[in-house]
Amino acid sequence: MADEWKYAKCIECNRELQKVSMHGMEGVFICNDCVDSHDGPGKFQGYHDEDLVTALLLYYHSLDSPDESMSQDGWGYCARIGQYLIIEDDRGFVEFSDEGSEEKARKKYDQLYADGWGMDEEDAYIEHSMHGWYVRFGGQNLEIWARGPYDHDDYRGIDQNRCIARVRLEAMKTGFYPNLWLVGERGNISLLQY
Repeated sequence: MADEWKYAKCIECNRELQKVSMHGMEGVFICNDCVDSHDGPGKFQGYHDEDLVTALLLYYHSLDSPDESMSQDGWGYCARIGQYLIIEDDRGFVEFSDEGSEEKARKKYDQLYADGWGMDEEDAYIEHSMHGWYVRFGGQNLEIWARGPYDHDDYRGIDQNRCIARVRLEAMKTGFYPNLWLVGERGNISLLQY
């Protein structure tokens, strides 16, 4: 432990640190001066004292080696580090939560993933609007075949089950099984199983 303190450098300003003037977490260290510089308006403005130190250490740890991470345009960045989740929103503000255990943090992370954080342009999407049903798979639009004697442009023979079946067929054909997302008429998103 003494050697770890002896060679520690601040993650932000890269100064060599002494034990009395720094804070550390899992090999990531930050000096008191850098902590003080973030105590006020800005990225970490919701935190002070020990919470600010924790937010800074988690933030820098998440940039270097998180256990899991994901990002989404318009939403921001989310990382899991042990029992902590840290989120940087699309405006740059940072917040963290202590879930109490690594298992609870994993469950919360998985829930955020299923709520839309895990979307990727190569995934499959089923979208329903007042104009009908649309399916995208790996960035390509797929044609959906209606049940019954309906015309090609008549959407009465198409429903969510037909769309899921079309994604399943395309996945078997290509050997690529991406996540499948249902996008509702008002933009709500949910992860589907197929």
